Amino acid sequence: MAITYLKKSPKTSSTDDTKTREIVENILKDIEKTKEEGCKALSKKV
Repeated sequence: MAITYLKKSPKTSSTDDTKTREIVENILKDIEKTKEEGCKALSKKV
């Protein structure tokens, strides 16, 4: 049985994969630099 969607969301700037990828890459680079302390700070931030 195929999935049928009732509505389809238009692509907006908030759903732009490029921007999301950039944000995630920056977070991962920061964690790589700051190690465990960076993870602790990030978890408190969220």
